[in-house]
Amino acid sequence: DGIPHILAVTDKLTTAAPYFVEMGHSQPSRITKATLDTIKDLAVKAIRSVGINMGPAHVEMIVTAQGPKMVELGARMGGDCITTHLVPLSTGIDMVKATIDISLGLYPDIEPKFEQGSAIRYFQVCPGKIYSIEGINAARKIAGICDIICTKKIGDLVTDIHSSIDRMGCVIAQRGDAAAAIEACEQAMKQIKIEIYEEKSGK
Repeated sequence: DGIPHILAVTDKLTTAAPYFVEMGHSQPSRITKATLDTIKDLAVKAIRSVGINMGPAHVEMIVTAQGPKMVELGARMGGDCITTHLVPLSTGIDMVKATIDISLGLYPDIEPKFEQGSAIRYFQVCPGKIYSIEGINAARKIAGICDIICTKKIGDLVTDIHSSIDRMGCVIAQRGDAAAAIEACEQAMKQIKIEIYEEKSGK
């Protein structure tokens, strides 16, 4: 309909400078209503200013002492399991299906079905070779855990995290609110034990 609809606002955690790799996301945002209103207003203005009038849009901002500052705007869905997992878990909206429907000329269903908390936390381990991975099954039993994704196996090398591709997996949760979903992720992380052997230079 040419009107921007904000489906979700995601809080993010990143590593420090200089890489700022995203290590966690949660919905709904826990920032103040005043800041949230400013973010939504800025996002809508930015989307309209570049002429995005159909399909998905992904906007990223950093909240500074001077207010929200935009760092990214794209005519795309959010990555890092935000679109595929967090939005459906927090709102009931299937954003992937909605995007496909738009491309087929169908009117998308973007009405929220419920309001829950959802979160994702990525593993943070020391660089080296993976010797063992334990506790996955125990972590899955924690209330609210929806998925545990591990992209590496025993024997694989883990490097310092300089980009998203360096991460070795994540835990995804849904609970009553964002804080509870984050807590579920953290509880699951404590159950998962990843043993790393440091790789010696020259070997």
